[in-house]
Amino acid sequence: MVGRRKRQIFGGNMSGNSIYLGFDFSTQQIKCVAIDEELNFICEKAVRFDTDLPEFKTQGGVHVHDDRVTVTVPTALWVK
Repeated sequence: MVGRRKRQIFGGNMSGNSIYLGFDFSTQQIKCVAIDEELNFICEKAVRFDTDLPEFKTQGGVHVHDDRVTVTVPTALWVK
């Protein structure tokens, strides 16, 4: 059943039972890449903060304050 569930999630045939995830946390996005145990690419998904979460009104994934020196990220952005 686990193998069937993995195929449903990633939409492909998988040769083994292991999936490895790699995460890229950057200022502008979070990206995840999945590969199988033979290093075959399965899928890649990304959340681009400016376009995918426009309610936070970020520019380049951050808020630049009026002093043009202070840069912050809304904490709720990471939770959502």
